[in-house]
Amino acid sequence: MKNTVIIILLVMLGVSLIITDTMAQCDATEKINSCAPNLPSGFSFLKGYEVNQGIGSNEVKYSYVFAKDTQYVLNICTEGNDAEGVVITLFDYSKRKLASSKIDGQYVSAVMFNCMSSGIYYITYTFEQSTAFCGASVLGFRR
Repeated sequence: MKNTVIIILLVMLGVSLIITDTMAQCDATEKINSCAPNLPSGFSFLKGYEVNQGIGSNEVKYSYVFAKDTQYVLNICTEGNDAEGVVITLFDYSKRKLASSKIDGQYVSAVMFNCMSSGIYYITYTFEQSTAFCGASVLGFRR
């Protein structure tokens, strides 16, 4: 019995070390820094988001207060700049879908949004065809 408990503890320790090592290899800050200069012309950097797929999770959620009469852009930055399988979805305060980076079954790497009403908006990154995703997203704006 004692040997079984020790073996189980060693297996759990090994699994946790593998998970920690895998997650430590994702440097979202570096991706944010390299992605920020790629905003479309006329847009200013506002905020960067870590977009990392955790174990057992298929989405990451954030919120941000948008200002009326401002245009926003959200883009995804990945290894090789491939947004395949990752969907950016923007929702208003009542969780009504406003924009998506999946259009007619195709994935695009950015979403633009003209804000007509100041308030809180929700940003969701969903991993549809990705098993281990490490990336970042950049929010930019222009008036």
